[in-house]
Amino acid sequence: MHLLAVHAERFSFAAETPANEASDPDAAVETPADVASDGTATMAADLGACVVVAAAVERGDVAAPAGTAAAAAAECRDVVDRLGESRVALVPTDHLTDSPAADAADAVGVLQSLTADLADDGEREVVRAPVGWHLAVELEKRGHPFAAQSLDVDPAALRPPTAGLSLRLPDGARLDPGDAGGRLPDAVAATVEAVANEASDSRRPRLPRDLLAETGLVVGDRTADERPHWLPRGAVVRDALVAHADDCFAALDAAPVETPSGVGPLATAPDAIDDLPWRRAERSRDAPAAVAVVESGDADAELRRQAAVVARAVAALGSAFLPVVRARGDRADALAADLAADLDAPVLAERLDDGGERTEVEFHPVGATWPGERPRVERDDASARRFDVALADGGRPAVVRCAPLGSLAGAVATAVERGESRDPPRLPAWLAPTQVRFVPVAAEHADRCDALAADCRAQDVRADVDARAVPVGERLERAERDRVPYYAVVGDREGGSEAVPVTDRAAREQRERTVDGLCETILAETADRPRPRRTVPGRVGER
Repeated sequence: MHLLAVHAERFSFAAETPANEASDPDAAVETPADVASDGTATMAADLGACVVVAAAVERGDVAAPAGTAAAAAAECRDVVDRLGESRVALVPTDHLTDSPAADAADAVGVLQSLTADLADDGEREVVRAPVGWHLAVELEKRGHPFAAQSLDVDPAALRPPTAGLSLRLPDGARLDPGDAGGRLPDAVAATVEAVANEASDSRRPRLPRDLLAETGLVVGDRTADERPHWLPRGAVVRDALVAHADDCFAALDAAPVETPSGVGPLATAPDAIDDLPWRRAERSRDAPAAVAVVESGDADAELRRQAAVVARAVAALGSAFLPVVRARGDRADALAADLAADLDAPVLAERLDDGGERTEVEFHPVGATWPGERPRVERDDASARRFDVALADGGRPAVVRCAPLGSLAGAVATAVERGESRDPPRLPAWLAPTQVRFVPVAAEHADRCDALAADCRAQDVRADVDARAVPVGERLERAERDRVPYYAVVGDREGGSEAVPVTDRAAREQRERTVDGLCETILAETADRPRPRRTVPGRVGER
């Protein structure tokens, strides 16, 4: 759960329009009748001094709703008490997160519990706005340094107690994670240790805004929320990842659908499914996801199939990943052994004391953090009951879902962060916003560079020109900072030649290349990766 606490001199709200497409109050997530009978929400309020808590319930929160609410309430009480207020306004705000709860009804349950927990000791008056409504809001924020505070509650810290950890290797060996150092690369062993200790820290990694701003992907100024504000170069990376997720869905035979925000593809299932497996995917600029409805006996095979697709998807980001299986009892170790053989990689198993029927495989990056929802596959049979999905014979199917890249903002951040450890720092060529940059020595060489860049773009290679009125050395430093894989300096000598001196940053070498030869190299390097149609501005100075 992500929270934004704002110390307000005055705050008022009114729920005016349902957020559903039909704008029908009786079809809203919380109808006026629901609100009237619930007792934890109201359609309108006008408060004086208070703390406004904007709250985003995330997918991972619904696995432990009571624990999430209790932990969030503790965070809120700490802030409210330090600010010396006794009134709290709780406002559902999905756009604070890249991965809102798939079922809005789950968000209602978590927020109801949070409201009750906050008011439980009688020391605070708590007012909650309803879920699923557009609100008219008036807020007068106080002007002190702590008037706006961003808070996170990490579901990883709320999981059931871990009964034991085991590490499975592709050759079938079963190791104690503490004894695996000699069998694993140092970075993988460090990740195993980090995962084992993760539950002791409820604070999740934050988006590395400074690093993303330095590489020209997001707006550098920090904003009240944690959502990235993409610049043109960042939008190219994001769109490449959206297309990459589309390829994953095609590999899973999952047909695309569109649903209202926070609903998810399972909501489009028919009342009775008579043709299994039933697969759907939802293309999203936050966290693309796919779902499969299968016979219960086929669930493990489907989970392994989806995990293999996710493993291929995350490998393309340029980082190794450690799959972590979490399940009840001995099932965790058995599934980890199967996946280690399937993926030809070590897999960590967390055996839970009380994991219910939920089983998940989460992919942790090696040598990097991951802000936001990580790539994952999970079996969630409770969703079939929640959405009233049934088979033609009346029985309940199994539901297996995956988010092949997790949150896209997290995927971009991890790819950039992992690229920083390379020499030289770089992104995979298919993700690089600019794949080729041309640098004219003087103004009279700019037209030649524009023509070369246009030739590249005609062959689906992203190219631009840095003709800014600054020294060539400074422009080359910019190319390095922008993580451009290939760049060429064009002057008098290159004016009448088809070939130009191209620097390959990864190989740390320069050689004469024609545009056709350079494009052929890049297209071969990115042959199995998507090429989004979006491009960067033709001139660096235009962004």
